[in-house]
Amino acid sequence: MKKIMRMSFLMLLMISMLQVNVFAGGGNGGGKSALKLESSTPANKGDIGVDESIKLKFSNNVVNMKVAENNKTCFKLVDADGNELPIKVVMGDDQVNKDIKNDIEIVPVKSLEEGQTYKLIIDGKLEAKNGSKLKDEKIVTFKTEGSGGFPVTTSVGIAILFLVIVGILAHKNKKS
Repeated sequence: MKKIMRMSFLMLLMISMLQVNVFAGGGNGGGKSALKLESSTPANKGDIGVDESIKLKFSNNVVNMKVAENNKTCFKLVDADGNELPIKVVMGDDQVNKDIKNDIEIVPVKSLEEGQTYKLIIDGKLEAKNGSKLKDEKIVTFKTEGSGGFPVTTSVGIAILFLVIVGILAHKNKKS
């Protein structure tokens, strides 16, 4: 009988320990995991086309209506001289499409200049639905593709074409 009592007590103790683990986790997904910038396109120090947008992926929901208005004010795009450029902050609706809840797109209002360096500054006040904040300002630096003029291969091609045309005209004039 004592053996059965001991076994029952040990079983009860083990079951109660398992329940503590379940209760400790909460299980509702409402924990305050820190908000982080997981990725950007272009990547930091990467290249982008002059008419492309900047895509950001965060670790938590940053588009929920509780935080969306605040978060729209947390982005600045500046050129190499520090001039702020107008942007549109695009956020999806996490109630309609849960897959986009961590995504924000930054769209420059005007085309960027070729071959220039830009910085996207993300304010540390950016907030997730769970209340966590980015804490520190994040900066994504990128350069636009192109050089502002004809690429070298195009310039060489034009020069060769010009020489061929001049050669043909000179050859025709000799025959005449």
